[in-house]
This record gives sequence, C-alpha cells and structure tokens, in this order.
Amino acid sequence: MKSLRAMGSAGKKMIFGGGNNSNSKTGPAEEEEAEEMGEFGGGSAAASDDGSIRTFKGHKAPVYGCSFAPSGVKFVSGGRDGTLILWNVEDIVVDSPTARVVRDHPGVVLSCKYSPTGDLVASGSDDKGVHLTDPKTARLKSTLKGHTSKVYGVTFTPKGSTSPGEYLASVSLDQTVMTVHVRRSVGSVHSEGVVSLPGVHVGRSDVR
Repeated sequence: MKSLRAMGSAGKKMIFGGGNNSNSKTGPAEEEEAEEMGEFGGGSAAASDDGSIRTFKGHKAPVYGCSFAPSGVKFVSGGRDGTLILWNVEDIVVDSPTARVVRDHPGVVLSCKYSPTGDLVASGSDDKGVHLTDPKTARLKSTLKGHTSKVYGVTFTPKGSTSPGEYLASVSLDQTVMTVHVRRSVGSVHSEGVVSLPGVHVGRSDVR
C-alpha cells in the first residue's frame, strides 16, 4: 500500500511517493522509473504529535502526482495503480466516507491538477491522453488527444488571470506542449490519435 505524506501547519505541503512493491508486476522500464521517482520519498510516516504531518493511505503503487483543490479542504492524488483518489484533508485512509476513488481512469496517472474553479481535475497518462474528471461524481468526463507519447504534466490558467480554468496546458515525452480551451472540449471523448478539438495548439520544443 503506497501513501502520501502531508506536512506543514496548514497541511498544504505535500511529499509523495512510495518504495518498492513486491506485489507489483513490473518490467525493467517500470523498475527504472520507480527508482527515478524514489527521490520524492517513500513508505509511510507516523503522525507527528502536533498533527502537522499526516499520511494518506490508499494507493497500491507509487504515487506520481497530487494537487489541492482551491478550497484547500480537498486534494487529488494519482499514480501507477491507474487510479485517482479524491481526498478530504481529514480522510487519512481511502475507505473514509468522503474519500472517492476514480477507477475508470485510462492508463497510469503521471500527473494531476485541480482546476482553479474546483469543478474539474485534469490528469496526464501513459496512454498519451489528457483526461478530465468531475470531482463531484468521480467519473471521467472527457479525454483530450493530440500527444504522441506519455503526458507528464498538466496545468490550468490560474485564478486571477483573465480566464481562470478556461485553458489547459499539457507537456509530453513527445517534446510538445499542447494547449486547449477546456470549456469547449468537456463532454466529448475523442478516439486515439484524433485531434478535433477547437482551440488546440501544439508547440514543439527545439531545445536539444
């Protein structure tokens, strides 16, 4: 069982990760990736006496990403077990009444991000897709295609901008950054390899 560790008086600084899992079926590539991710920490931590450090248990493989909701009361985590977990900061364990598990997420969750409006969670996956989930229902709403390799990072236009949560940017192993007008795209799941979204812009890095 893998875990997340929350630190700080406000409970908002996250350290995530996990060690080796003898029950995981991994090949050389996955084992190498696990070693790389190991630098972020691992295992479980006992709660501190003052409650400033808490451990959240529920993932069954290394955890690759986490993000707080705008309210600061909820956060999302995702990892190699192919699940997103929507937590309340009081949950601690995945079978808490308010913790919700997104089980229909395609592929490994490599990154995840709450929108600044709190009504969407974006996640990048090893299936080349950017997936949008409704945190209220814990169900997948839409899949954005355009990348040709794993998606390692996602982010929304921030609160305070002229269009908070309107646009989403994603980065991939394919050396591109993709931006999309999210609000025009939610609700339509696109087939593999098809880029038919309004407002999609893909830029390729020339850095070597």
